[in-house]
Amino acid sequence: MDGKRLGAKIAELRMAKGLSQRQLGKGICTQGAISQMEKGAVLPKVDTLYYLALRLDTSFAYLADVFLEPGYPDQVAFVDTIEHAARERKHDQVIEEITEFRNTHDVSRSMGYYLDWFEAISHFHSGSWAVRKTIAVLRGMLEKESDMELRRHHLHIRVMNSLAYLYAIDRNTEQSLYYYDKILESFTPPGGPIYEVDQDVFLIRVMYNKAKTLFDSGRPAEALDVIAGGIRRSIEQENMSLLGQLYHYRGECLERMGAPTEEISECYQRALLFFELLEKKQYSRLVWKHKAAYLSS
Repeated sequence: MDGKRLGAKIAELRMAKGLSQRQLGKGICTQGAISQMEKGAVLPKVDTLYYLALRLDTSFAYLADVFLEPGYPDQVAFVDTIEHAARERKHDQVIEEITEFRNTHDVSRSMGYYLDWFEAISHFHSGSWAVRKTIAVLRGMLEKESDMELRRHHLHIRVMNSLAYLYAIDRNTEQSLYYYDKILESFTPPGGPIYEVDQDVFLIRVMYNKAKTLFDSGRPAEALDVIAGGIRRSIEQENMSLLGQLYHYRGECLERMGAPTEEISECYQRALLFFELLEKKQYSRLVWKHKAAYLSS
């Protein structure tokens, strides 16, 4: 348990919201008490921590985990390391580092669950596990969903997202859509003190992947509806990260449905605009290579 770490997190969240210590403590405790908490000199009572979490727009569980999670700094650094390696497609390295971390650290239950998931998808991407073996392992992990600690971290949401992706690869469209729908219908941002992700990007990506699955299974009209939701949410959240892909697939759907050339052209032009704004050069090249006729129309 680490009062200084908790205090630093309270201070970080307070400053991110633009609150003074007095404003944070108003109606809860004194400015002096907040100052002492942020220094790690005193620990807040449970009810005080609960009301501070509400004012900071976070959860009591989040702040409690910051305080209680064993080996928090090492775990944060390790998660950053393996997620970066995964983005670089160094999947064998990820597997080796997870094994070493387990052998050298006291791993909490939630961290162990996270590592199980990450190791499974790394085995799949490295080619050492077949898609159906990976699916079987991940489905076994979902049996732990009733564990309140795991649900509090929402790690089961990430497992379901991986299952949806893997079922699509295995050409089991209905099971893939089942898991995408399960995420979208009861969405809670996957995260926690260690496993945070951008919740808006995550949800938009789920919508994009669901639309892609529908399109690949010959259901472009249904895919268009999901894409429209993804574009709408991207605009509402002022998040451009997937707008290029969404507009590109909108164009693909309209092509397959025989829509007017002008509508299709507008989609690919918008896709290209966002790819160029975000400097996604590989995507831009693919649009020019395969959709040049629409870009010049």
